[in-house]
Amino acid sequence: MRIPNYPEHLMHEHHAWHTAPPNAGGRVPRAFNPGAGVNFLDFHRDYVAKALDWYRTQSGFTPATVAPWNAIPDELKRSTLGWNAALAADESRLTNDLGSFGSLDELGRFIEFGEFGGNNIHGWLHNASAIHFGEPDLATFDSPVSTYFYQLHGLVERWRTRYSGRTGWHQPFPIAPPGHAAFGDLTAVSRFPEHLDVFWIGPDGGVGSNWWDQADGWHQPFPIAPPGHAMAGAVTAVSRFREHLDVFWIGPDGGVGSNWWNQSSGWHQPFPIAPPRHAVPGAITAISRFPEHLDVFWVGPDGGVGSNWWDQADGWHQPFPIAPPGHAVPGAITAVSRFREHLDVFWVGPDGGVGSNWWDQADGWHQPFPIAPPGHAVPGAITAVSRFREHLDVFWVGPDGGVGSNWWDQADGWHQPFPIAPPGHAVPGAITAVSRFPEHLDVFWIGPDGGVGSNWWNQSSGWHQPFPIAPPRHAVPGAITAVSRFPEHLDVFWIGPDGGVGSNWWRG
Repeated sequence: MRIPNYPEHLMHEHHAWHTAPPNAGGRVPRAFNPGAGVNFLDFHRDYVAKALDWYRTQSGFTPATVAPWNAIPDELKRSTLGWNAALAADESRLTNDLGSFGSLDELGRFIEFGEFGGNNIHGWLHNASAIHFGEPDLATFDSPVSTYFYQLHGLVERWRTRYSGRTGWHQPFPIAPPGHAAFGDLTAVSRFPEHLDVFWIGPDGGVGSNWWDQADGWHQPFPIAPPGHAMAGAVTAVSRFREHLDVFWIGPDGGVGSNWWNQSSGWHQPFPIAPPRHAVPGAITAISRFPEHLDVFWVGPDGGVGSNWWDQADGWHQPFPIAPPGHAVPGAITAVSRFREHLDVFWVGPDGGVGSNWWDQADGWHQPFPIAPPGHAVPGAITAVSRFREHLDVFWVGPDGGVGSNWWDQADGWHQPFPIAPPGHAVPGAITAVSRFPEHLDVFWIGPDGGVGSNWWNQSSGWHQPFPIAPPRHAVPGAITAVSRFPEHLDVFWIGPDGGVGSNWWRG
């Protein structure tokens, strides 16, 4: 959208920086010289702030039209607009491998003109946007007159911010004070990159939460379900779309409860999705395969695996089994959707094996089968992640305190279980994994000393050595969760021995 009445002095400032000599407002240092990359990033950050300060005073200002892009819009990634493998490689580096830039200056020069192995992604963004959005000014130095200029340079500033904030692991800190959480489980979800929601079961059987956003930081804990609604040991949450949350738990009568939030009306009243005696404390998981659908899974008192599903058209259905009695023990279940028409569910069996079942749109549910033989896992902890459509990674805690794994791919099927952490590193009760991008995995667990441990894998170097992200006595067995709000960031949460909720974060 073209901005009417754009100030002449702001347009002159933009033209001068690009075209004038240094003594007339031109850039210093000049392009392709040391320092030019930082100058490019600083000038556009300050210019955008100044221009938006003016624009906010105008009657036609609409914040959404100048909101920064989170990523390059998919509609620009077309060969007719010049998108190619080289630009895709640039995007991947800016998204997944910011650590490969030797300095902020190198990052800026890579973005602006394609130095240091780049392909002028900044110039391409301007030209492709000019064509696709029908705003030819975007391909000229008059580009600030278009609202897309601010979205585009907002994305550039995101790349800069993520690079500048890379500091590795930080110090653990509380997000809820002592006495707020019962030992057993917690869950976290990121509805969009600048926001986090965390949920836990309180010692009074209520369901508690806290949230964080980029502007205000952490807020005060609050309840989403009153006392007596939930048993310690299992809570899960999913965001079907940006303005919506669904949370699920197991009640003291063995029913499965839920509550939901949306942007327009806030939190609603808790309600059941499965009647009493359907579930035992310790394990529940939920997944949204697409925005109008939910699948929820739990372990039943007979050792079966139960489920219920919701869709926009029909609402909640009737609970049903996906594994018969005796297949699972309380304490651990996880599910993943590799693509819209497929589900994979995993649990720990009474013999210490790891079981699974899968569903697809064409055939429905299949028969349960093992992915790890008896004696490999203990109740209380299993997690799975799909790094890409044709691949699965599953992790569990073994009876010797090691962390085990198995993986599946479309070509070879399931492989043999193997360790990613040796005996004595983990206690039963909690493990979580996240894939920040397809060639990377991060896994987290609680250690026998109450520390929080981790290991990571990437495509080029495989598994590394386990290491701590929180020292001894910070966490109790039974609850850990992690989320990646964007590829260069991790947030990890746990319950402390005092009933507080702790966290640590990493910037890459």
